[in-house]
Amino acid sequence: MFKTGTRFRNIRFILILAFMVSLLIPVLAMTAYGQFFTSRVLTQEALERSQYEVHLQAQNFVLSLERVQSDAFYLSALRSFRQFRQAHDEQAPDNEVALWRSEAERDFLVFTSVKTMYFRVRYVDGSGDEIIGINSDDSSVYAVPETDHVNLSDENYFQRTMALDDNRVFVSFFFLNTAGESGGMPLFRYAVKLPDQDGILTFDIFASWMLRNMPLTGSGDTWGLVNQDGHHLLYPFVEENNGALEGTINEADAIIADNMDDLLGSNNGTFETASSVYLFSRIYPSASSADSFWILYREIPKADLYAAVDNFYLASVLVIILAVVVAFVLAFLISGQITRPLLDLKRKAEDFARGSTLPPAPHPLPLYELGDLTLAFHKMADDLEAERHQKRILINKLINAQEEERKFIAYDLHDGLIQQMVGARLYFSTLQTREDLDDPEFLSQLQKGCDILSHAITEGRQIIEGLHPNTLDDLGLVESISEMADQLACTHQWDLNLHLVELPRTPDRTVSVTVYRIAQEALNNICKHANASNVRLSLTNGHHINLTIEDDGRGFDLASINGGKGGLGLTTMRERAGLLNGECIIESQPGKGTRIAITVPYVASDAYGPAL
Repeated sequence: MFKTGTRFRNIRFILILAFMVSLLIPVLAMTAYGQFFTSRVLTQEALERSQYEVHLQAQNFVLSLERVQSDAFYLSALRSFRQFRQAHDEQAPDNEVALWRSEAERDFLVFTSVKTMYFRVRYVDGSGDEIIGINSDDSSVYAVPETDHVNLSDENYFQRTMALDDNRVFVSFFFLNTAGESGGMPLFRYAVKLPDQDGILTFDIFASWMLRNMPLTGSGDTWGLVNQDGHHLLYPFVEENNGALEGTINEADAIIADNMDDLLGSNNGTFETASSVYLFSRIYPSASSADSFWILYREIPKADLYAAVDNFYLASVLVIILAVVVAFVLAFLISGQITRPLLDLKRKAEDFARGSTLPPAPHPLPLYELGDLTLAFHKMADDLEAERHQKRILINKLINAQEEERKFIAYDLHDGLIQQMVGARLYFSTLQTREDLDDPEFLSQLQKGCDILSHAITEGRQIIEGLHPNTLDDLGLVESISEMADQLACTHQWDLNLHLVELPRTPDRTVSVTVYRIAQEALNNICKHANASNVRLSLTNGHHINLTIEDDGRGFDLASINGGKGGLGLTTMRERAGLLNGECIIESQPGKGTRIAITVPYVASDAYGPAL
């Protein structure tokens, strides 16, 4: 059969559990619903915001490249530059070529001095010879002397640019300048193919100018730029020598290579790794070259990108914890308000069952059905108290009536039977002194008659004492029990141990008689059945009178007695104690003696009404 735990029989626990379940289920449901959609919104918002920042930076790159392209077209359209190229191509006189070359170089110099983003501007003819070179450093812009011009036909960027169609653009990787005062500065090269195999215009541009609008480093993000083949043009965006970053760049190249399909699949997008999110946007360095492009990407640790989502989860957990605490406190307080009157009723019922007087009903009464229950309980308790009081009066009358009847019987025995027996013994004694009755047999029979009468008188007096113990009226409860125990111990040769504490005040007569009779029954049982050698009596008092009687006799099986196979005296002792709301506990085992403990309330003499 299913057994319910003790706590589930506690109404306060059930109320708290029901309150918390009814409150927390909708809270948890709404929180889970909110977390699902809010986290999706926050995640999408974080991705869109970061994607927009990447797209914005890509647009800045495009605008910067368009500006360089515009400058390239401007230079190529200069009159001096066109005249110089024409004179050079048509093999005009040297003085005319030198004149237009000087004019073009001066125009280039003026242009470069105004455009501070350019480190070097060159014109290279179709054979790879540097014709015009304008350099800049930290303090000036100057034209490279003709004697310092170099041939660039073996340079990769020259060959790749010459392989393009006219007016098409080549953009190099970012590289470090190692010459001059600007050594160590990252650059990138922008080259435009001039028409008719007339050479190229190249611009070496400071990377810092291209990256001027990039976010500051140190935020945890990493920005990178790769070309259409997945090779890094720059990683990360720092101005120091990136040789120390070779291992990191190789690792970044591997990640980009593994996700190249995602990068090439659209102009903008995202992909994720175990710890990071990559957001990218495509950049076309030249609008006329759709097959040559860059990809600007941003690597963001998931912990940083989704920090708002994590904070939301943390806030949700805190809200749930707070809701649980608040729900528990409310449930505890409300259940306390509900169960307090019930617990008060329980305490009153327990006190009432122990014989205490029930206090008046509380004012004001608890609300609703609890108030009705309180009123019903007090009405029932009042009725029970009246019945209990009536029962006490009846018990008192019954016990007093029994004692009065015993006293009358004792008087009758003493004044009637005992007196007659005494007279008969005197008569027999008188006959015994006569001289003419000297027959030995007659004297023997006469002596036997006198002995029987003496024994009958003694037994009759014992019966009278048993029916109505005069010592109880004369000496009190403690002395009466002590005298009775001493007499029986002397008669039956017990080793008696008495520990009887004097009572601070005389108990009610009903209580005294009840305790005395129980003790009398217990000692008589020891006389008749126990065959004991040692008997111990202990009497203590407080709110109750506690009497303990122990012996080392043969004992008995309580189960057989309780099963109805005898034990009328034991039952009588229990009933006598129960009549006074007391208790009689009997402990015994065969061969281990018997212990009887009596506890009776110490009732004032007027508690059961007037004694009869």
